Amino acid sequence: AAAAHDVDQSFGGKFMHQTARHLGRLVKAGIAHGVGQASVGVAADEGVGRGLGQLLDVGAHQRRAQGAVQAHGQRLQQARQLFFAQGTPPEGLLDPLIIRSWERCRRFGLGENSTSPGLQPMDRRALKTEQERNRYLLTHSRPIMEHVFEQIRDSGSMVILADANGLLLETVGDADFVGRADRVALSAGASWDENLRGTNAIGTALREETPLAVLGSEHFLEYNGFLTCCASPIFGPDGRLIGVLDISGDYRS
Repeated sequence: AAAAHDVDQSFGGKFMHQTARHLGRLVKAGIAHGVGQASVGVAADEGVGRGLGQLLDVGAHQRRAQGAVQAHGQRLQQARQLFFAQGTPPEGLLDPLIIRSWERCRRFGLGENSTSPGLQPMDRRALKTEQERNRYLLTHSRPIMEHVFEQIRDSGSMVILADANGLLLETVGDADFVGRADRVALSAGASWDENLRGTNAIGTALREETPLAVLGSEHFLEYNGFLTCCASPIFGPDGRLIGVLDISGDYRS
């Protein structure tokens, strides 16, 4: 348990988990105040406005987090050895939410080296249909996505909006990271449902209905281990889950 606590309290982990909570508050502000007043809602919440800017000072956090990231990486190696090689739940080494997700993925029949043939993004016409179906979500989320992206611009990251099924509806990000993300289909029109892509911030946040971060090799599939992502589910005025907002970047940087 102490080791799991260390993971959560490591600077990198704390940064991503706090960012996920801020994303949730930003989305709630935007949905509550509507398109024209979304930025007003964000600005009125001083803790969100100032706190998000501080949290997303990526360069400073990266410098201070280097030692914590290395320690976290060592714990991840141990956790993956226990789970994938020995079949033992890595309790005390990972957040229980991540362990639960790994166990679900194994029940889905996924393996750490599984590939995703046939899971390329849908064509433009089909994507346009889905975007139209989710017009309410897109309209209310775009101002928030733009606000968040301004805070992380030039950090090698991207902001992603997905629907309640994990379908990526829209992304905005730095060109250098977008190219790398495209190689694992982290692009509009692709599905990041947990049962297809394994443990990931988008799919797992939807499954658990809670904000969370998935750092590096906490991703179930090995080839997604270069990603570090945080996501927060979005709920409509009626309390129904309607989507998820995510920030993704490169864990190695």
